Amino acid sequence: PRSDYAIAHSKQFSCTEWALSSVYGQTSPAGGTAGDDVNFIQAMYDFFAALPAGLLHHQTYFLADPNDGLGNKALYHFPNAKARYISLFAP
Repeated sequence: PRSDYAIAHSKQFSCTEWALSSVYGQTSPAGGTAGDDVNFIQAMYDFFAALPAGLLHHQTYFLADPNDGLGNKALYHFPNAKARYISLFAP
C-alpha cells in the first residue's frame, strides 16, 4: 500500500477521501458489504492506528453525496457506522 512507500521514504501519509457507499453488491476491503458497515469503519481506524507514530498526516471521511452513481456516502445515512466513527475518531 501507499503507506509502505511513505515509510520507505520517510514521508507522511494522508488518506484524503474514504467513505462507505449505499450501493449494494459491492464488497468492502474489510470483508463487509456496502451500506451501514461498522466493520469497514473499524478496519480503517485499525489501519490508521497501526501506522508508525507520526506517519499519518491526516485522514478525511468523504462527507458528500455526489451524483456519481456510487450511492450515498455521508455518515448520516448509516447510523451504526456513524456511531462507530464517532466513538473511534472523535476527540
